[in-house]
Amino acid sequence: MSQFIEMFKNIPSVKIADCCITVSGGTPNTKKIEYYDGGDIPWLSSGEINQGYIFSTDKYITQLGLENSSAKWVPANSVVIAMYGATAGKVGFIKIPLTTNQAVCTLLPNDGFEPLYLYYATLSKTSWMISQCRGAAQPNISQSIIRSMEIPMATIDEQKRFCKLLTQADKSKFGDFKSQFIEMFSKYPSETPWHKLLTIINGKVYPEEYNDIGTYPICGSAGVMYYGEKKLCDANTIILGRKGNINRPIYMESDYWIVDTAFCLDVNKSILHPKYFYYWCCQYDFTKLNKQGVLPSLTRKDLEKIEMSVPPMAEQKKFVSIAEQADKSKSYVRIALKNLESILGYCIRQVA
Repeated sequence: MSQFIEMFKNIPSVKIADCCITVSGGTPNTKKIEYYDGGDIPWLSSGEINQGYIFSTDKYITQLGLENSSAKWVPANSVVIAMYGATAGKVGFIKIPLTTNQAVCTLLPNDGFEPLYLYYATLSKTSWMISQCRGAAQPNISQSIIRSMEIPMATIDEQKRFCKLLTQADKSKFGDFKSQFIEMFSKYPSETPWHKLLTIINGKVYPEEYNDIGTYPICGSAGVMYYGEKKLCDANTIILGRKGNINRPIYMESDYWIVDTAFCLDVNKSILHPKYFYYWCCQYDFTKLNKQGVLPSLTRKDLEKIEMSVPPMAEQKKFVSIAEQADKSKSYVRIALKNLESILGYCIRQVA
């Protein structure tokens, strides 16, 4: 974000109304079970928007529910803004086609705007949007306020250059040791099916009240959503999306509950080191198991057939140690860069 502000702070601005079409979602006007039960259409609520990419949703509606609301399909790579509740004024970037509820504003850019650039331009205005929210108990921001917001109007070439830098950064997250993983373990045959190595636990709807505090995280395919007092899965297991976000495994170091958009993968720890298994999942392409169209999804039956290598435990632990040390080193570098940015910013202000 600091890189975006530094790159585009001195260029002219344009109002959202002049560069985007704004669209609000919709909600079926009754809670008929046939509008929700068994639904497979992803339906995004404002509470799921929290400054980041969105690969899946935790709520689904049926085709009948879609037809009985003003909700419309929103294309992938669109910007969404929460208009109501605790997340009002926060921004997300959706990576799959989905529908939204009435408390979500979608920005559809005109020609001349890269969607990813629009996301970061809007993200840079989060503080301003939150300052424009009204209502203490339930903050809200109107679509007219969003349309009046001004963002930097960079040239299309500048936008593409910035997006290329971001894309490259995303690709490098596991790339630092992915090649080393393949080099260390390619000599071991991938011939042991998952059903002999691990237990797959189906997620369930959380049975009680939940909120932002509690003993155990309540997780979906994209990670922690809320907290509660019940657990379903043990620590040191892996979350893998069942719908939508199927190719981004998450390692959980604490006990937790998992909802029905995801699986919990619990390995036999006498055979597989949990962290080794997590890194194995990071380099595996789960999208090749997807049999759906609009909404990617995985089945337990297909996952149990996956075959993988099982190196000696000493080799697994050796790689885990290398990977964890690399993560620590990157963390130190990020802290150092952040401190350097602060110092540089102070020096620039003093000169100005």
